[in-house]
Order: sequence, then structure tokens, then C-alpha cells
Amino acid sequence: MDSGKPIADSDLTKFEWLRLIMNTPVGDGLSKAEMLVAHTLAFYADTAGARVFPGNDNLARAARYSRPSQVGPILKSLRAKGLIVQVAPANQTRGRAAEFVLSLPRDAALVLFDHLDSTTGHRGRIE
Repeated sequence: MDSGKPIADSDLTKFEWLRLIMNTPVGDGLSKAEMLVAHTLAFYADTAGARVFPGNDNLARAARYSRPSQVGPILKSLRAKGLIVQVAPANQTRGRAAEFVLSLPRDAALVLFDHLDSTTGHRGRIE
């Protein structure tokens, strides 16, 4: 999959992003752990799906993991699948967490927007 188009750039809200990953083939490819972390990241996102920077400690706590190190591989997997894009690195010296935006891989977005058009009449196709 390609790196994804941040939903903040495609007028897709975090609520639509959640609905899409829950009810479409993109979500079928997610493990339970990935789905849980994706939902938790969406909770931290603004309505446009941007400014997601909970930090691994907070993310692990909110997703009910016992150790922050457990969410690292899940974040890596979500990035590889194009569902999140890291837009700023963590800076431990300044106490800042990495920042992400929720995204969709371009090829999945085309399929998903066609799905939305045919079933709900909402949203147009990404060009």
C-alpha cells in the first residue's frame, strides 16, 4: 500500500474514518489490537483527524495495555497499512510525543468512497 492521503486533506472526518475502517474491507485486514489502537488514536484526534499525539504511555493506558512498549509495533503496523501517517517525530528532550494524522491509502480510499456513494449517497470520489 502507498503511504496514504491524510484525511485532513480529503475532507474525511475522524468519525467517517472510524466508520470506514469498521465497516469495509480495510477494517477486515486489521487485528483486534490494531483496531483497538486505531479507535484510541481517533479519540485523541481533532475532528479533521489531525493533531494526534497521545504518546505511548497515554495510548497504552487508554487502550488498556500494561506496557507502553506494546503499542509501538501496533503503531508501526498501522503506518505500514497507510491508516496513520507520522507528521512529526517524538522529542524526548522536550517531552513531546510523535504526532500523527489519520489517513487512508489512496487505493483504499477510491474503493471506500465508491462504496459510500453506492450505499449512502454521501461523499464523492477522491480524484
